[in-house]
Amino acid sequence: MDEETTMKDELKKLNSNFEQLLASDKIKKFKLPSKGKLSKRDLKNNMATVIAIGENREIKFIKTAISEGTINFEGIPRIATTDYMLSYQGKPAIILPSWSVRPFSPVESYTQEVKDKMTAAGYKLLLNRIELGKVADKKKFGNWWIIPLILGVIIIGYLILS
Repeated sequence: MDEETTMKDELKKLNSNFEQLLASDKIKKFKLPSKGKLSKRDLKNNMATVIAIGENREIKFIKTAISEGTINFEGIPRIATTDYMLSYQGKPAIILPSWSVRPFSPVESYTQEVKDKMTAAGYKLLLNRIELGKVADKKKFGNWWIIPLILGVIIIGYLILS
């Protein structure tokens, strides 16, 4: 990346490339599989989309009813409280590893990342601050002007003396 191009320019360029690919149907936006889609009736029946992660790291989208803060997945009751809820297009979703009774928790994950000092928020703030507060480099005049100056002085001196 050149020094002259900024991060904003690069993001605009990438975004325009992505939009062109979407328009040309080379790539498609993600659509939730029909097995995991929730209707208004499903929402009234207290259901949620479960993104199940299998032992082989394969994911499945299913919809499951929540009763008394638990869901029944593969014959095993699993925790499904609001601490573990995510939202996909305004509808409840849960990320559930098959090897655990407890789903993915965004709150616990965030606190663990803060504890490990691995959050991206600090880096984003620092990068933004650096970009906003970047002092423009002073344009260096360079040493190229010395040779024409010396030649000019010699020519003027020659003209005056002759």
